[in-house]
Amino acid sequence: MDGNIGDQSDNLLRPRACERCARSKAKCVWTDREKDGMKMFQGASYMHRPSTWNKKGAREIDLEGIMSLLGEHKDLLQHVNKTSGPSGSQPQAAAPRPPTSDWNIPRLENHRIPVTQPTLPSSFTQQLNSRETQKFEIVSGYEMSFDEADQVLQEYMIMMLPQFPFVPLETTDVFQLSREKPLLLKTLLFVCRPSDSQSRTNFDEWFRQHIAHQIVVLNRKSIELIQAIMIFLAWRDFRHFIDGLHTSLMQLAVGLIGEMRLDRCPQLPKKLINSIVEDVEMLGFDVPVQEGPLNIGRRTALGIFYIATSASLLLSKSSCMRYNETFERFCQVLLHDREYPTDALLVQLVKIQIVASKLITSYTNSAGDGIYELSFHSMTTSLVRKELDDFTSQLQPELVSNHLIRSHKQAILVRLYEPAIHSEPLKWPYASLSRTEGIWNCFQNAITLCFSFMETPHDVISCLTFPYTAHLTMGLIKIIKLLRITGDRDWDARVAEKEVNIEDLIQRLSDFFRAGSLVMGPRRRIIDQSQDILAQYADRLGMLKMWCSLYLSGNAMNPVGSGEQMTDSNINFGLEGNLAFWQMFVDGTS
Repeated sequence: MDGNIGDQSDNLLRPRACERCARSKAKCVWTDREKDGMKMFQGASYMHRPSTWNKKGAREIDLEGIMSLLGEHKDLLQHVNKTSGPSGSQPQAAAPRPPTSDWNIPRLENHRIPVTQPTLPSSFTQQLNSRETQKFEIVSGYEMSFDEADQVLQEYMIMMLPQFPFVPLETTDVFQLSREKPLLLKTLLFVCRPSDSQSRTNFDEWFRQHIAHQIVVLNRKSIELIQAIMIFLAWRDFRHFIDGLHTSLMQLAVGLIGEMRLDRCPQLPKKLINSIVEDVEMLGFDVPVQEGPLNIGRRTALGIFYIATSASLLLSKSSCMRYNETFERFCQVLLHDREYPTDALLVQLVKIQIVASKLITSYTNSAGDGIYELSFHSMTTSLVRKELDDFTSQLQPELVSNHLIRSHKQAILVRLYEPAIHSEPLKWPYASLSRTEGIWNCFQNAITLCFSFMETPHDVISCLTFPYTAHLTMGLIKIIKLLRITGDRDWDARVAEKEVNIEDLIQRLSDFFRAGSLVMGPRRRIIDQSQDILAQYADRLGMLKMWCSLYLSGNAMNPVGSGEQMTDSNINFGLEGNLAFWQMFVDGTS
């Protein structure tokens, strides 16, 4: 009996396990400290009262409730994964963890979320929406989903960058580019996915206003602005350069390059004359150190030089950005670093444009009085041919047959021999023979240029920049002009007709563009009058063939004077715009 009484007293003195520890079969650890008649439970954030209070613990979290929350948490995650889909973005970060007790139990990140109808932050909910329903506004009235924008950037890096390797992207993430380079992103998306004529007009107006506001009004200088101008100009129709619509943009880009010193190289020898800043530095005053550009700046400067030289070769006038010996140093650095696979092609495109710039400088600075200067032309021809041969000999094997390099080389050769066409016949037999040789070489290289164009893969035709189509047009126009020449004792058009069937050549080119318009690829959504741009090229060539069949057939028997117009009433085919386009070249001086 006494033992039973003792046992009962021991039970009364022994601390009972709390309800949580009893359910989980864990041992309660008690301290000897007491406060206000209550014993402290080590590791808990509340006071242990007698067991009768534990049974009434309204503020304790029941283990069954915890398990229920775990189940709801799992269901919520499954719902999130189904909603976001395979291409959906993941939540950026978990919600801040609410304050919990120091119980030795698994902590739940979302245990405060209600069991029924869970709610998420609005920003997180937006990220869970399908990217296909999210739109990125390029310009007013023209939007693009984020999924399509991702696809466009991938296509740009794979298909379009090899045609113009001056603006590689460090990232193809749309969200990151929209934060870091929003102007470049919008320009890329619109150039790669242009819309109808009205949208193009709206974008052109917005782009020019934005560039002018940033550079002229806000006086901002950044590589992004120059890159956006490059992308905007590279894939434009070359007729816009003829009309002078892009002169202001080119001048702004060239000015920015000079202001940002992107065309300078500190490693090169000093100039013969110094600027006022360099003179101040020599006097011992502190002047901010001007470091050379990084590779991104080098590509930017070389890209503007490439566009400017291509336009000047097309228009036969001085370039707004002349050759600088710094460019050769830039090429060496880029070729050494090889940050991108396209840098090798970039260097070769710049090198051949350096040759073109020297040719343009020689011819545009000549007298131009209509007299065929035999000695000057012979010397220029010899030097340029030697530079072209040296350039070809140092090309990597994979670039020898590159369509861009081949086109640039043939265009230079056409321009090289062209002065013989526009000069007057001379009396001396030796000079006359040399002029005939020059005209014939120009004719042959123009034919080679047109036929080599058709060796371009169909899947990259829509990705070509304006110099490529400008070269083709220039070659065709030179052939037609030479076939129209009559009354020149140094040239016989009847012999030239036997060298090429111009109607067959034009038909093959038209079929080539027509086949290219059927191939899926970037920029094939260029819609104008319910046609893509390649189909328009095919139609223009078809009109040119009709004109040639009327005015060039039997040229010797039915000579055509230089003043006769293509828009004759006898050949009104209902496409006066296309006829005017070709008339501008055939009877012009380009």
